[in-house]
Amino acid sequence: MLQEIRDKSQGWIAKTIIGVIVLLLALTGFEAIFRAVSNDGEVASVNGEGIATAEFNDTYQQQRYILSANGQFDGTPEAVKELKKLVTDNLINYRILVQAATNAGFSYLPEAYIKHAIENNPLYQTNGQFDYSLFEQDIRSYGYGSDKQFVRDQLDRNLLSQLQSGIVDANFVTDDRTQYLASLLEQTRDFSYKELEANKVANISDEEIKNWYENHKDTLKTPEQVVLEYIELNRNSFLEQTTVSDKELNDLYAKKVVELNKAAVRQRIAHILIPITANQTAEQAKTKIDAIEAELKQGKDFAAVAKEQSQDTGTADKGGDLGFVTTEDLPDPEAFAPVLTTLTKVGDVSEPVLSRFGWHIIKLTDVQKASVPSFESLREQLAGELKQQKAYDAYLAEQRKLDAAAYENYDNLAQVAKDFNLTLKETKPFGRETGYDVITTNDKVIKAAFSDSLLKNEENSGIIEVTPNTSIIVHVKQHLQPSNMTLEQATPEIKVALQKEKTQLEGEQLVADLKAGKVAINDTWKTFKSVKQPLQLSAEEFQKLSLTPDILESLFAIPKPVEDKPSIYGTTLKNGNYAVIALSKVNEFVGNLSDEDKLQYQTLAANDSANKLWEEYRQYLKDNAEIKYFDNEE
Repeated sequence: MLQEIRDKSQGWIAKTIIGVIVLLLALTGFEAIFRAVSNDGEVASVNGEGIATAEFNDTYQQQRYILSANGQFDGTPEAVKELKKLVTDNLINYRILVQAATNAGFSYLPEAYIKHAIENNPLYQTNGQFDYSLFEQDIRSYGYGSDKQFVRDQLDRNLLSQLQSGIVDANFVTDDRTQYLASLLEQTRDFSYKELEANKVANISDEEIKNWYENHKDTLKTPEQVVLEYIELNRNSFLEQTTVSDKELNDLYAKKVVELNKAAVRQRIAHILIPITANQTAEQAKTKIDAIEAELKQGKDFAAVAKEQSQDTGTADKGGDLGFVTTEDLPDPEAFAPVLTTLTKVGDVSEPVLSRFGWHIIKLTDVQKASVPSFESLREQLAGELKQQKAYDAYLAEQRKLDAAAYENYDNLAQVAKDFNLTLKETKPFGRETGYDVITTNDKVIKAAFSDSLLKNEENSGIIEVTPNTSIIVHVKQHLQPSNMTLEQATPEIKVALQKEKTQLEGEQLVADLKAGKVAINDTWKTFKSVKQPLQLSAEEFQKLSLTPDILESLFAIPKPVEDKPSIYGTTLKNGNYAVIALSKVNEFVGNLSDEDKLQYQTLAANDSANKLWEEYRQYLKDNAEIKYFDNEE
């Protein structure tokens, strides 16, 4: 079927059709194409409500765009099939939750509310006015095909947020649960360990290697390998050919001035926070913040009220001061940024604001403005940016042309190389795990090279980005099937296996001897005191310990010592070595948590409990939903 399509695509009829599609695409965009070519069918239904093919197409294109832009989609048939299934399942899960929300009595926000939030978002403003081009550029970068699609998505997200809040707000965490979690995470452990290094095992005889080979030769295979031919496109080659005009430089400078003026403004703010926690509901927090707002309106000093009543332990003593901030520095930009645009004069105080932390009242206490550099001082930088952008645009355009040509000449990469004046290169044989350079060790290249479309159908791959500046198209020139290894070929692999086996046996014997009291821990062991849980270690602390993650994970899985006898445990490490761990003491957490730590553990316990509750609820809904899949693919 695929072959017939490709054969026919070489004819003038197919090229005419393609020309019409390209014209339609240029005039109406992707959405119109999907409406024109898709039927009115459905990809699935949930409790009798269909999921339209058009909705599936929109979502699929959005996800494909995002994954491709991040180098996570190689365009192979396997990847397409996997993504389509993922999109279908996500749409089903989404529809299940939307139905649950509406059935529970939750309702959509007015569309005008979302539009108002968009138009007042400082990210989408130029000189204080809403700039549609900035908004459109931003949502396009996230794969949205239109502003309507974006608005609809935000409305759905808000509806589901209401549902989630309705479920998890009823959740509560007891003080005992908080204390238990704190005791687990705050405990430390004393231990010693000895690591037996596999690569130091030298007493391996030829006879052992031969016997191991005879016992395992059916599993000792050379890896499946391929030889690839490929063509390469380099972004830097376009940079050398790129020029910029004075007009382009001036236009970019004008845009930069606007951006710099916005970025250069730093606002100093203070806030009063009443958090929503397991012990303080959203309603209780709102009541408290409303009372505080009333006090401020009566003329009470903001800093004094913050010291007395703010529950942000990190800023209350400083009168709620958060220092100078930009949009990027804000604790919750989505909640804070729109509010800061309303605080135009020093001393302005906001109304209560809801963020993911709770309810806030925000005060503008100072404003700093920086000077904007002159055009001449930025000229070289602007020219560099423009050249980079124009080169990148040209690079992407050439990628698209190359990709189309490789598809049209699907079995002849040499012809594509000739047409584009590119050198046809070739790799040495390599397997999935035996690559030797940046191309043959690239995950996307490996996935494409060993895919059915390249191995069985003998097709070219699509464009594959191997570095930010380099992309290639590959074709399998030779496919080498696995074969039985000779003793000589297998010897290095057998030696490593025997080293690991002997190390494990030695380690297991040491564990047994320690438990039986035949040997004792001595000064060849490494000893550590009061080692924290892995989650509690800072990066600096972890580095100082010089312990591998698998040793730390094993340490905190070992049962407590009994009757002052260390708990002995042995484990094979990821590097093939064997570690014997002797846990001598568990240092339980004693004392009282500070208010700040207690709040953190309450939040952690509440979030953990809420996440589990939400996942259980979602699974319950799915288990009880009537789901039907429709195969609309030809």
